[in-house]
Amino acid sequence: MAEFDIQQLVLVSDATNDAENLEHLGPAMKEVYRNNKMKPFLDQLAMFIQRKEIEIERMCNSNYQDFVQSVDRLLSVRQGTVDLKNKINVLNTDVQQAGISLAKKKHELIESKRILENIAAATETLKSCVHFLDLANRVNVQVENRKYYSALRIVDEIQAIHLKSVIQFEFARHMQDCIPILQQAIKDAVITEMRAWLASVRSKQKVIGELAMDRMLQRQQRWRERATMGLKLRSAHNVNSAVEAAVNEENEVDLMDLEAFDIDFRPLYQCLHIFDELGLRAELKVNFAEDRHAQAKSTLSSQNCIKDRNIEGFKSLLQDIIGFFIIEHVIMHSTINFRTQSQSYNYPVHQLNDLLLTLFRTYTDQLEAKFSFNFKKLMDDDEYKPMTVDSQGEYDILQSAFTFNEDDDAARQGFPRTLPFSKVVPYCCEDIRSFVTQFYKFIEGFKQEQNELDELVKDSLDTLLIQHVHSVLLKKLESQNLSQIAQIIVNLEYFQNACGDFEHLLANSRSTSDTSKIDLQATGLFRETRRNAESRISDLIKSKINDVLELAEYEWMAPEVREVSTYIEELEPLLSAVLFAQLHNLPETIKKHVYADAFNHLATTLHGILTDPNVTQVNLNFVATFDKDIRRLEDFGQALNEPRVQDTFTGLRQLTALLMSDHTDDPEIRERMYPLVRPEDLNRMLEKLSNSPTPTTPQEKTGRRWDGMLRGWGQRSS
Repeated sequence: MAEFDIQQLVLVSDATNDAENLEHLGPAMKEVYRNNKMKPFLDQLAMFIQRKEIEIERMCNSNYQDFVQSVDRLLSVRQGTVDLKNKINVLNTDVQQAGISLAKKKHELIESKRILENIAAATETLKSCVHFLDLANRVNVQVENRKYYSALRIVDEIQAIHLKSVIQFEFARHMQDCIPILQQAIKDAVITEMRAWLASVRSKQKVIGELAMDRMLQRQQRWRERATMGLKLRSAHNVNSAVEAAVNEENEVDLMDLEAFDIDFRPLYQCLHIFDELGLRAELKVNFAEDRHAQAKSTLSSQNCIKDRNIEGFKSLLQDIIGFFIIEHVIMHSTINFRTQSQSYNYPVHQLNDLLLTLFRTYTDQLEAKFSFNFKKLMDDDEYKPMTVDSQGEYDILQSAFTFNEDDDAARQGFPRTLPFSKVVPYCCEDIRSFVTQFYKFIEGFKQEQNELDELVKDSLDTLLIQHVHSVLLKKLESQNLSQIAQIIVNLEYFQNACGDFEHLLANSRSTSDTSKIDLQATGLFRETRRNAESRISDLIKSKINDVLELAEYEWMAPEVREVSTYIEELEPLLSAVLFAQLHNLPETIKKHVYADAFNHLATTLHGILTDPNVTQVNLNFVATFDKDIRRLEDFGQALNEPRVQDTFTGLRQLTALLMSDHTDDPEIRERMYPLVRPEDLNRMLEKLSNSPTPTTPQEKTGRRWDGMLRGWGQRSS
C-alpha cells in the first residue's frame, strides 16, 4: 500500500474517537483485503514503523521528552495497529465466510441459469424437431387427401426453411435424402390420379359423342329446312361451312360445355400445375401424349363391327371417336403450351381413314344391293312398252327424275300421253338420284382431304350403272323378241342421255372445290351397247328373212308368169309385223338404219338366189315373176318413206328388166338404161336361160333367143 495509505491509517489510529472513524478504516481494510495486499501492507507498515522509529530516535536525540512522548504515542499506535489487525482479521474472516457463501450461491445461480438455458434450447430444438416431423407426416396426409399442391409446398418448406435448423440430427440428414422421394411420391400420386381420370373420361366419351351426333343431326336438319325454303345454300355451302355457321349461330349449342356429363378436368389441371412446380412439364407432355396415343389406338382399332355389319356397334364406335376428339379439343383450348393442334389432331389416323372408307364402301355396297334388288324387280315388272302418263303431276314427277326432251308434236299432246321409254327408265333414274343423294347425306359434314369420297361415289355409280343396269339390259338383249329389243334400245338411249344428268348431279353434289369434269364410263358403254343392240335387231330381221327365203320353193322353170311368188306372200306380212308393229317405237334415225339394213340384206339375198351358180336353168316366166316380186317389195318400201330402201332393189330390177328386154345385145342402151347391171350377172343369167329346155309356150319360145344373145354377149365381152 502506498505510504499515503499508511499515513491515513496512522491518522485514523491517532484519532480519539475510533468509533467515528471505523467506517473510514473499514473501507481501507476492505480495499487491502480485496486487492490481497495484506503482506505488502504489513511490509509497508513495518517499514513505516522503522522509519518512524528512526525518526523518533532522531527526534528523541534532539528532544527526549518529545521522543518519549512519541514512543508512547507509537506504542499507542502499535497497540492500535494490533487491535486494528485483529479487527481486520476478524473482518476478513467474516468477509471470507460471507464471500464463500455468496460465491457458492452465485455459482449455483449460474449453474441453474445454464441448465435453464440448456433446457430452453433443448425445448426449442425438440419443438423444431417435432414441427419438422409433423410437417413430414403432413406430406403423407396431404397426399392421402389428394391435396398434392399443399403437400409439395410443405416439402419445399421443409427443404428451404426447417431442414437447416435441424440438419445436425441424424434423422434430419435422412429426411434430406428423402426429399426427392417425397417429390416423386407426389408426382406418382398426381399422375396416377390423372390416368384414373383419363380412364373415367374414356368411359364417358361415348356419351359425349352421342350428344354431338344428335346435335349435328339437328344442325343438318335445320340446314336442310333452310335449303328447302329457298335459300339455295346447300349446294354451295355444306354443314360446317362459314355460311352455315353464321346462319345457325343463334341456334348453336356449345359442345365444349361438358358440365352435363360430370367431367371434371381438375385432375388434369392439377397434374399440370404440380409438374410445372417440379419443372417437369416436358415429361408430363410426353407421358400424356403417350397415354392419349394409346387411348386413340384402342378407340380406332375396333373395326370388327364394320366387318360384321353391326350397325349398333359401329354407331357406338363412331360416338367413341367423336367423344375422344371433343375431349382433345377441350384440353387443347383450356391449357396453355400443353397440347398443340398437331398433337391433338395429328394422330396416326390411317386406321380411322381406313375405317371411314370401309364404312362408306359398306354403305355404298348396301345402297347398291338395295338398288340392284329394286332394279331387277322393275325389270321383271316392266312390260317393255312405251310409258303412258295420265296427268301433268305425274309428268312433272318424271321430269324431276331425269331430263328428257320431246318434239313439238308430242309436247302439244294432252293427257294421257305416251312417252318413248318404258317405266323402268324413270324409276331407275330416280333410284340412282336417290343413291347419290343418300350417299352425300350420309357423308354430310365430313371434310375430305382430297376427293376420295367423290371418287368413291362416282366409281360406285359407275359400278351400279354398268354391273347392274347395263348387265341386266345386256342380258335382256339376248331375247328373240324384236319389240322388247326395240324398247331396250330406246331405254338404252335414255340411260345414255341420263348419264349426263348423273355427271352434272355428281359435280353439284361433291363436297370438295374440285371443278374437273366428271365422266362416267357407263355413258360410252350404253352408247356401244345401243349400237350392238341395233345390230342385234338387224341380225334378227335378217334371220327372219332368211328363214322365209330358205324355206321358199322357187319355180325355176315356171309354167307361167305369176302375179307374186308364194314366199313374197309370206315375207310381206312378216316385214309388216316387224317394221311397222314391232319397231315402231324406235327413233327415226335407228329405224331408217334398220330398214335400210334389212332391205339391203333382202336385196342381196334375192340377188344371190337369182344368180345362184348351183341353179343352171331358169326360164323367162321365172324371171318375169321374179321381177314382179321385186316390184312388190319396192311398193312395200315406198310405204316406209325411206329413199335408201326404195333404191335398194334398183340394180336387181334393172337385171330382170334387161333380161326381159330386147336390148341385151345393145351396149349403148344397156349402159344408159341398165347401168347397175354387172356383166358377170348378165352373163350368168344368159347361161341359165340358154340351158332351158325347148320352149312349149310363147314365152319359152321367146326365151330361145337368149342362145344367140349369150353367144354374141360372150364375143363382145371377150
